[in-house]
Amino acid sequence: IQAASAQSPLRALTGAQTRVVWVQHQKDNGSDPFARGRDLRLMAYDSDDGKGTRAVLPTSDNYVKPLLTPDGQRIVYSSYATNAFFVVNWDGSRRRKVWDGFAVDMVSDPNDGTVWVYYQERKADTKNPIRRRRLDSQQGDELVWSKTPVSVDSFQVSRNGRYAGGLFPWPNGGIAELPNKTWHKLANGCWTSLI
Repeated sequence: IQAASAQSPLRALTGAQTRVVWVQHQKDNGSDPFARGRDLRLMAYDSDDGKGTRAVLPTSDNYVKPLLTPDGQRIVYSSYATNAFFVVNWDGSRRRKVWDGFAVDMVSDPNDGTVWVYYQERKADTKNPIRRRRLDSQQGDELVWSKTPVSVDSFQVSRNGRYAGGLFPWPNGGIAELPNKTWHKLANGCWTSLI
């Protein structure tokens, strides 16, 4: 990652180089809040590269829930249009399909650095189990959670991969012990988050 730039307001806020990714409507000015259409751009900003806000890929399409890899060098995003998730380098190069389904979170194994993508086979169906697979290998697909339905919009895995916070399903917020052990309801609500 590049050297610091004292001029970046984002760097001043966070105290370190910071990368951000998101999807942006192109023509309809936000009439597709659930990102179902193909009028979206995959956008990025790096506090230190001096390029400002930019499109990662050159065309509009269906880009959903972009996630940064733990090292900040790549982006994983999903597509409703193809029911698949993809990875692309930060600079827009080497885009490839990872697998069928909808990526919900990503964790780097603290023991060996393996990057695991947590996903659901079909995003619109809360009854689909959560699985995980290695980002950079066709081997290693594993069941993570099938004990309850899951609302995947806010399913987040702890850094050590042992727990997940989420809605099991909405409005039942709680913590699950992985893989596929038990879960504890904390309260009813929406848009859970776990660090």
